[in-house]
Amino acid sequence: MARSREEIIADMVAATLEPTRKTIIMYKANLSYTQLQGHLNWLSNRQMIESRKGMWVTTERGRAYLRGYQQITQMIT
Repeated sequence: MARSREEIIADMVAATLEPTRKTIIMYKANLSYTQLQGHLNWLSNRQMIESRKGMWVTTERGRAYLRGYQQITQMIT
C-alpha cells in the first residue's frame, strides 16, 4: 500500500527534529533523491523545516504538524 503525502511529511519532519543532512532524511523517510528534493522544497516553502548551515531542522510549525498528525493517527488506530 502506498503511503499518503501526510505520512511522508510526518516521516520527514520527525527525521529533522535534530539537525540532519539530506541523505539521512532520504533514508529515514524511505524516499528517492528526486522525491526528497520535491518534498524538501514543499516543506521549506511552508516553513515546516528549514536549512541551517547545510543541515535541515524542523521549525515550530513543523513540530505542531507532527503533534497533530500523531494525535489523529492515535485516534484512528
